[in-house]
Amino acid sequence: MALKKSKLTPKNLKTVLKFYYEEDIMHDASFLSYLYNICNMNLKLLLRKIAGVSIYVDNRIVGCALATINGVEAHVYNVIIKEEFRGRGFGKVIMSALVLSLFKEYNVERIFVDVFEDNIVAFRLYQNMGFTKEKTLFRLCLHNPIAS
Repeated sequence: MALKKSKLTPKNLKTVLKFYYEEDIMHDASFLSYLYNICNMNLKLLLRKIAGVSIYVDNRIVGCALATINGVEAHVYNVIIKEEFRGRGFGKVIMSALVLSLFKEYNVERIFVDVFEDNIVAFRLYQNMGFTKEKTLFRLCLHNPIAS
């Protein structure tokens, strides 16, 4: 099994976005739309605002992590490992590479990541990497009252 890590580049951006789309796990559809809409525009500018790492096994993408960069802060979105590759340490490999890139190449001072309270595996991974619980975030939803 050949393992390879890759940073987000203009060359692999569409492959990464396709992976998210096909896995149907993009939790923030507006983020996906945003990326799709600008990926054909100025990619160099985009890649100054978005960082990412992919992991490949035998030249097949099996996981990704993306982060947005806003000045000295970064926010990690959608750390995903294909189900059949989970439990092998790929999440740690991807997150370690992304964190290193964000601190060294993008000079961020803080990295944030949101995690659902029932995602114990991810929560432990982030804690073991040094992330600390900062505050509780509540997701509020308003359903359309006029929808039939």
